[in-house]
Amino acid sequence: MTQLNLEEGQLRIQGTAGQAAALPRILEDSRHFGQVELVASINRDSKGRETFHLQARLQVPAGPKPPSAPASGPEDSRGEVTP
Repeated sequence: MTQLNLEEGQLRIQGTAGQAAALPRILEDSRHFGQVELVASINRDSKGRETFHLQARLQVPAGPKPPSAPASGPEDSRGEVTP
């Protein structure tokens, strides 16, 4: 990776990789990224590595729901709900 930019949920990455065309799929398979796309042609550098420029939307994955609060007041020592 040679450059990384995150602005308002939009991630932009530039760099080199052995197989740059595989990167969008790898990111899409993550629940953290969506709308991943290459935004420039893939080219080979002088060392034979593929240069890429891609962008993706950062997604916040839904986590487990917090435990719900009791509908009534707390239970007393006998297990009865108090108002």
